[in-house]
Amino acid sequence: MKAVTKKLLVAKVPQWVISLIYRIGCLARLPIQRYPLYRGGCLDTQPVFIFGCGRSGNTLLRSMLTAGDELAIPPESYVIPKVIRIFQAYNFLPWEQLCSLIIGEFQSYKEFYTWSTDLSKAAIKVRNLPASKRTLANLIDLIYREYSIQAGFKGDIWGDKTPINSIYSGRILKVFPEAKYIHLIRDPRAVAVSYRESKLYPDLESGIRFWMAANKNIFKYRNKVNMINISYEELVVQPEISLRRICKGCNIRFSMQMIEHYSKFERLGDTLVHAHHQNAGKKITSEFKDKWKEKVSEEDLEKMNALLKDITESYYV
Repeated sequence: MKAVTKKLLVAKVPQWVISLIYRIGCLARLPIQRYPLYRGGCLDTQPVFIFGCGRSGNTLLRSMLTAGDELAIPPESYVIPKVIRIFQAYNFLPWEQLCSLIIGEFQSYKEFYTWSTDLSKAAIKVRNLPASKRTLANLIDLIYREYSIQAGFKGDIWGDKTPINSIYSGRILKVFPEAKYIHLIRDPRAVAVSYRESKLYPDLESGIRFWMAANKNIFKYRNKVNMINISYEELVVQPEISLRRICKGCNIRFSMQMIEHYSKFERLGDTLVHAHHQNAGKKITSEFKDKWKEKVSEEDLEKMNALLKDITESYYV
């Protein structure tokens, strides 16, 4: 009888009061971080992140590195910075619910279909992780490993290539402090022209400013992590030498298939969806290096140089 009376009393409490009490309780638990972003030694293998402003050859490098079948890099996701925030904000939840939130963010991303991956098996694996491996790093690791398995890659190393992540590199470094990082950098004028030609930015100034923001952020961490620095110009002029250096730094084997990467272009997923990725399906040629110069006037060149007057040559070469 007392239990029934108690339920009746609770039922009379306005819904907004119950909601408020719940919200206050959630806020009170926010400082309690039950699960870390990363724990030393929690990953069996370290991932590879390609950092760099868009239109710098990121997709080309992804196409080349994945052609060896040892490194799996899925299509761009734009999800990692968001799931870091979610993981930290809802860290008070039980592990199973937290996992569902993170996996749901990947699945709900509008272009996740380009991964052609079913995450149901990954969901089971992450929920059953032992306490010592219940970190965001392990959670993301299992999601990317599932892509690698279903995409047919032979190795157990995965990577990420999402240019906008360059802006959030500081956050990503906290989740993967021991990962391998590749900083791919290209002449900012070439980047700005490519952005304009592909209609991703309406003018040259916008492209220049994004290049500056992305690379400035990466440079802050250049000497704090395991980072390989390489220029787009170097990559297209001396592809084999460049790739061998990258592979050595990332602990993956070099393969001549990487030079003939275009033969596996279709399996990349998003390259068939977006026109601005089409050049990654072509043979490597040094002609790409200076092709941008044919598409700008003297006036355009002067404007770009003026925006870059405080950037030293060593910054982008």
